[in-house]
Amino acid sequence: MLDPKELKNRQRKKTPLRWLFLKKNLNKTPFIATEFIDGETLRERMKAGLRLLDALEFSIQIAGALAAAHAAGIVHRDIKPENVMLRRDGIVKVLDFGLAKLTERTSPDSVDTEAPQRVAVN
Repeated sequence: MLDPKELKNRQRKKTPLRWLFLKKNLNKTPFIATEFIDGETLRERMKAGLRLLDALEFSIQIAGALAAAHAAGIVHRDIKPENVMLRRDGIVKVLDFGLAKLTERTSPDSVDTEAPQRVAVN
């Protein structure tokens, strides 16, 4: 489980990732709130037909989301069209971090030097 302070620090960063927020209501009952995304999954768009230019734009945004996750020390480990939402305004959001794994970093400014395949397996 992620330390609550660390989670708040990661949530404050502006990223193309869809964050979950653990909150408490007036009765101090915890609940999870997520960002509402008005759109469709990448899989749904692919079934309807996808232009090459759109595919390239979506790929660039997905790569940016994964780079943001990796910079925050998170490896997604379940990227697939069903876990990518396309908002109606063209913004891409990466979903479902249920299989994600936190990576160890020696300092916040350090760059992970392990191969992505090795990090994903660990």
